[in-house]
Amino acid sequence: MCPFFLPIRVDYHFYFLPDYFARDINGLAVSAFDVFFFMGLGIWLFRIANDRLTAVRLFPRISIPFLIIWLISLAGLIHNSVDGPIAIAVLWQVLKNLLVFLYVANNLHRLGRFRHILILLLIMGLVQSFLGLAQFITGGKLGLTMFGEAERSYFEMRAGAEYVSRVAGTLGHPNKLAVFLNLLLQLNIALLFGVRTARQRLWLWLTLGIMGIAMVLTYSRGGWLGLIFGGGVTLFWCLYRIIGKRTLAMIAVGTISAMIFLSLVIGIPSVRKRLFENDYGTAALRVPMSLVAANTIVHNPLLGVGLNNYTAESKRYDISDSGVSYTFPRPVHNEFLLIGAEQGVIALILFLSILAQMFIYLFWVANHSPSRYLSYAAIGFFSGWLGWCLHHQFEYEYVFFPEFTWVLFGMFQAMVVWIDSDS
Repeated sequence: MCPFFLPIRVDYHFYFLPDYFARDINGLAVSAFDVFFFMGLGIWLFRIANDRLTAVRLFPRISIPFLIIWLISLAGLIHNSVDGPIAIAVLWQVLKNLLVFLYVANNLHRLGRFRHILILLLIMGLVQSFLGLAQFITGGKLGLTMFGEAERSYFEMRAGAEYVSRVAGTLGHPNKLAVFLNLLLQLNIALLFGVRTARQRLWLWLTLGIMGIAMVLTYSRGGWLGLIFGGGVTLFWCLYRIIGKRTLAMIAVGTISAMIFLSLVIGIPSVRKRLFENDYGTAALRVPMSLVAANTIVHNPLLGVGLNNYTAESKRYDISDSGVSYTFPRPVHNEFLLIGAEQGVIALILFLSILAQMFIYLFWVANHSPSRYLSYAAIGFFSGWLGWCLHHQFEYEYVFFPEFTWVLFGMFQAMVVWIDSDS
């Protein structure tokens, strides 16, 4: 049940610092996910203590780099004298996600559980899509503040001479919903090739259509780009498996992609305006923001300026002509530059090693799983994370904070464990 609360933030803050700087974590909070997760964690630990046969795997290829990143983050926060309660909240959130990874990777070891989790993920995508559609139809927020709906969960912005309405469900910002849906759309597309019955395909076509509409309504160009790139890889991989000829699969992917792109651009004027006309948005700010982040890394290569502390320090390293850290005081819209600036180059390299390991796992599962269902799911996740990497050249997420990322990484690790134990 706890994964259902991943995109629905029901939080209670024991401590909250006024938002002097744009930070992802501004206080000590407990979420609905935490309640269910720690119940499950307690049961697992009790089982370990009372059953010597219960194996506990630590997965050192992931956990060791993660722990080193945590230690670097600790040193960086101490070095930069971040407010004590905020530093504790940040360090705890990172450490909790290591526990999330280990819990999922150790306990998701039956094919039936994988199937249930995949279905639950698609239901989560549908829920967020329906919320986004409701925001679009009503022309405003839905009053779901206690579930994570934020000020920027619905807003209008210029696209040429007109406005477009952007939706975010309960994920706080349209770009966040685009990241979330991008991963699930890739999974949905791959499973269309993996399921065997017409009824399953019908349901997957329905979820694909609903999530696809919501994805368009985010008006996230980075999200669209990630979906096009990842979707192309998914389609090519799946079609190649069926057709057996690379050239024919590439032609099919190119034709399908061109038809979808032209249909959206010609049929929906707001999409065309968002892509090709001046939207007065933040796109032009990304270059100077990246320049500031790069200068921050040059001056703080080992420990960074402190995790969750970028906006508090970026003005010291602002060498842009526009003074972007003053006019747009937000974290740099590039996840990899943000990690380097806040946690240092070593932490960035270690995260890239974790990411690379996940790609290796998914590629291996896609090609070695005895379960057709799981094999195609791995293809969808592989392509989804390719899209994630592309999108996060223009977006930031604080990848060590959201539990969703580490639930998925735990799933990927568990897929490998299940195949090894089954064989």
